[in-house]
Amino acid sequence: MCSSDLAASLRAIAARHVAANEVVGAYLMDVRIEGGVPCPVSMREAIRAARGPTI
Repeated sequence: MCSSDLAASLRAIAARHVAANEVVGAYLMDVRIEGGVPCPVSMREAIRAARGPTI
């Protein structure tokens, strides 16, 4: 879990990219590090990471 200051900074960066129409619906998610690679904690994000966006 990241600090609230870091989270606020990341949200501000994401908001700029959303406003520039570079990304849609950016949000923070929890990850765990496995073998030096960030892996999603939640089942929802694991599915998205494995198969791309859900429709």
